[in-house]
Amino acid sequence: MASVRRLQPVIEERVDTLVERLRGFKHMKGEESVLKIDYAFSAFTNDVVMEYSFGRSEHRLEQADFAPDFHDGIVETGNGAALLKQMFWIYHIINSLPEWLAVFMIPSVAGMLRTQHTVEAQIIQIKSQPQSSYQDLPHPVVFSELLESDLPDSEKTLAHLRDEANILMGAGTMTTAWTLSVATYHLLSNPTILSTLKAELRAALPSSSSPAPLSLLEQLPYLTAIIQEALRLSYGVSSRLARVSPSLPLVFTDSLTGKTWSIPPGTPVGMTSTLIHHDESIFPNAAVFDPQRWLKNPRLIRYMVSFSKGSRQCLGINLAYAELYLCLAAIWRRFGSEEARHEGDEGVLELFETGERDVAIAADTFIPSQAKGSKGVRVRVRN
Repeated sequence: MASVRRLQPVIEERVDTLVERLRGFKHMKGEESVLKIDYAFSAFTNDVVMEYSFGRSEHRLEQADFAPDFHDGIVETGNGAALLKQMFWIYHIINSLPEWLAVFMIPSVAGMLRTQHTVEAQIIQIKSQPQSSYQDLPHPVVFSELLESDLPDSEKTLAHLRDEANILMGAGTMTTAWTLSVATYHLLSNPTILSTLKAELRAALPSSSSPAPLSLLEQLPYLTAIIQEALRLSYGVSSRLARVSPSLPLVFTDSLTGKTWSIPPGTPVGMTSTLIHHDESIFPNAAVFDPQRWLKNPRLIRYMVSFSKGSRQCLGINLAYAELYLCLAAIWRRFGSEEARHEGDEGVLELFETGERDVAIAADTFIPSQAKGSKGVRVRVRN
């Protein structure tokens, strides 16, 4: 958590840049006025996680189209996730082929190869520089710290660090960005919820230019409830994450039938967050975006598994929460919707040809995938 607090100025600077880009869309006309906001959010989260990992980013937020190649590359890679999960040897074959041949045989690997090139270049640059190059930064740099650690050399090879970086970049970019997109869609679809949030933010931050300390935002109950509900309906990783009990059997008793099951040691057991988050016995009307459920029953947090649980819980959980609090507070303190506009708002966001199908999970590609033909969450920004 302390490392994330030290990263807060970086997150805030990227949030300010995102808000400035939103302001710019107010002046655009025609097709150029349509913002694919999931691209904008993935540019934001990618900039942050790259700064944290490598001490530099590609400043995707400043690029006219938000440089969606990394986002699209992860999506393309995910399309082959189900096959690779069962036949991982295909991955090794792909890596052994000339790049042009791999792409020709399996076009969807082009995205995976692009992401590998990106992270390899960053790791090579860090390895070529002394650690003192990063001492002036206000926050730790993950891969500089790894290279200077007492880990064995076998865990500091380019191939090993590249694989670690691929996971960190993909998880740190896509999951949080999708949560922000899901939150945006539901807030713009529910004026009452958005108006309630804006009232809470206005009370906590009397001026839209007031500093918004993370410690303050974390104490706002309605903002917190919206974040929890957005996390529930964005799932984090939607694939089944396997766990293995190496020496003891796992004993499970069905509460409805009383029947007891014993799963032998060494058996992989997996559960997807999607099924848990849509369990009607835990979350009634589970398909409905309802922040009030978290205010009425705070104990629901024990069933939130967007970041998994226990010793294998996502290491980036604190970073993700910091990004969600700071980004959502900054946007909705300044902007509203046509039906939820408050005095002093700089403008409004409105959904553009975006519906429930554009945020509902239609397939598991390791991360949640939307219906075929979906163009994502698109908005227009107006005065």
